[in-house]
Amino acid sequence: MENNYKILRHTADLKIKIWARDLKKLFSLALFSLFQTINAKTKGNFVFRKIKVKSNDLPSLFVDFLNESLCLSQIKKEVFFDFKIKKSSFEKDFFIEGLLKGKKIESADFDIKAVTYHQLKIEKNKGKWIAVFLCDI
Repeated sequence: MENNYKILRHTADLKIKIWARDLKKLFSLALFSLFQTINAKTKGNFVFRKIKVKSNDLPSLFVDFLNESLCLSQIKKEVFFDFKIKKSSFEKDFFIEGLLKGKKIESADFDIKAVTYHQLKIEKNKGKWIAVFLCDI
């Protein structure tokens, strides 16, 4: 996967900046960067999990999608590094549905508790989408 993300300095939390050509790629990259940062050691075969999230607006969909992925990760003891979108709408009806791909976690450097709305930015600038988000660790 392209290195279209950057870990930013923040005092107590994890701050991530990502950029992509479209919103579908932005959501996939958000998932990838989120789980890449924990430096997980994995084991076993690939696992696939269906995910479906509906929200009131784009920022809520972004945060809800990442938090639902984190929730699945904690419950199933898995880390996800790819997301294939089956259906999505980023206007009016905000939803995303697809398949998470990952592996079982053997160990990780730290846990991410949640993605927050604090300092959340999602914007289109010069033909590319940019998102900056904070994670409670």
